[in-house]
Amino acid sequence: MQLNNFILCIHLIFTWYWRPRVSFSKIHKRWELKKVNGIHTCTTSIISQDHVRLDSSVIAHNIVHLVKTNPSIEIKTLIASMLQWFGYTVSYKKAWTTKQKALEIPFGSWEQSYNYLLVWMTTAQHFVLDTIIRYKNSSSMEDGEDESPRVILNRVFWAFKPCIEDFQYYKSIVQVGGTFLTRKYCGTLLTTIEQDGGRNNFPLTFAIVENETKKGWMWFLHYLRRYVTPQPHLCIILDRRTSLLATLQSK
Repeated sequence: MQLNNFILCIHLIFTWYWRPRVSFSKIHKRWELKKVNGIHTCTTSIISQDHVRLDSSVIAHNIVHLVKTNPSIEIKTLIASMLQWFGYTVSYKKAWTTKQKALEIPFGSWEQSYNYLLVWMTTAQHFVLDTIIRYKNSSSMEDGEDESPRVILNRVFWAFKPCIEDFQYYKSIVQVGGTFLTRKYCGTLLTTIEQDGGRNNFPLTFAIVENETKKGWMWFLHYLRRYVTPQPHLCIILDRRTSLLATLQSK
């Protein structure tokens, strides 16, 4: 009986003195000792390098000046800056999410920019008279949605009037090329470059299409020929793109 009372007293003293707080971490997938009142002599080589309250929204307002000055700033540079300011090494995923939120503060979100696109087109044609802008869109509605269908931009072609007017004084030579777009909205940017007598290059037309196919090139060259380069005997310089060569041979 006395032995049982002694063991009970030891248990009560241990519980009152240490009062450990242990919980399971969903981030690190292990049990972690959060708090202990007594002297903790255990050592571990695993140290948390992140802070639960240092979320991406808080950090975004502190690095907004960095991404505004240099929107292409590398993630590793942001991680180093966060370590210097806050004393914690955040994960790559959190740093990437933070950068996206910081970009939205001065520049707005991708969705907002997309919604302003039609306004930009109208404004450009209003202030730069005779600027050519042609686009093709479609609508999409998911099953069960009560809202109006979403408008999806498929292609857009534009050429500023000053560039079109200057072309008549340059050589009848244009260079056509395309490059892939990355980030959230993909596609292909098609461009036409002109050259003056001093071998200086100037942009002539632009277009964004779904991808670099024969169908996309035909749509682009149709507006190029109709609004910008109607003169005969036009020389086109291009790289060895199969889709573009097939388009020119079929016209």
